[in-house]
Amino acid sequence: MLPDHSIRPGSQDGTCAATVVRSENREALNSAVAPSRSVSANITNSLPAEKQSRPATQNSVKDKNADTTFGRECLEMAKLPLGWVLANGQTMRWATEKAVIRQILASGDFPAFFESMRNGTSADIGCGGGRYLNDFLVARSASVIGIDHNLHHVHLAGRRASRAGLSGKVTIHHASADELPLQDGSVDFVLCTQVLEHLACPAKGVEEITRVLRSSGRGILSIPIPPDPLPNPKHLHRDFLPGRLDDIVIANGLDILRRDYSMYAVSRAVAWLTGTLHIPLPLNPLCYFEQATSRIVPWPLPHIYICAVEKAK
Repeated sequence: MLPDHSIRPGSQDGTCAATVVRSENREALNSAVAPSRSVSANITNSLPAEKQSRPATQNSVKDKNADTTFGRECLEMAKLPLGWVLANGQTMRWATEKAVIRQILASGDFPAFFESMRNGTSADIGCGGGRYLNDFLVARSASVIGIDHNLHHVHLAGRRASRAGLSGKVTIHHASADELPLQDGSVDFVLCTQVLEHLACPAKGVEEITRVLRSSGRGILSIPIPPDPLPNPKHLHRDFLPGRLDDIVIANGLDILRRDYSMYAVSRAVAWLTGTLHIPLPLNPLCYFEQATSRIVPWPLPHIYICAVEKAK
């Protein structure tokens, strides 16, 4: 489930064709906005007025689409148990990319880093329905921020946090990854998975991540490696390869701590088949097996590039 970020003209390798203008209301966006009475978790609408399609209130989702929302809720609840078997775009990420992120967070000095920031703030940029946010960030931070451009994802993440009793700890922003409603140096750790390829200017997204990270703050970024198993019009850069992301990251003053890959040839084939037939198939165990054996088997054609980064002191 990938966020649908705003589309502007850009180049194929992830460089910017033009500078993205920051909102003149940055200070207003940095201020906490009171949560809507109709939403039990903290949700704020941080999109500039010209980008807003509707106010960020749960009533705006319910008024005409209550049945659809209920159906989506049931579908989301079913994904977790069924995801061990049925493969679609999201459950395949859980079988592959999620496993790698879990390994990274448990490796090296990452446990000590998170221990040192127990009272700190983490942010999931492009948080979708909040699955990674809940699984990776909530237990490691005093406060957690989720940001997504898709309003349905925003409310899904808010409801998920509310059901988990995390309303006082988690805040969800309706905002774009290339214009974050956060103060400079206000975040200790950033998670940004498979988002930058949706931006017309991925470099702007990395610039914003660098801006909001504190000195020595860390992050995990990921992008799909072209070509996609099936054409995806929401991926705006056909040549946005790992080397290009590395160049952007380093140019913005971030050090790369480690590089990892996931979703190799077998998972690519599963993605192609499920996408071609437009139905989930009981093939996700193949993806789990491929990822679990990737440390000893040199599986070819990785589709996801993942890098852990640190902001220079």
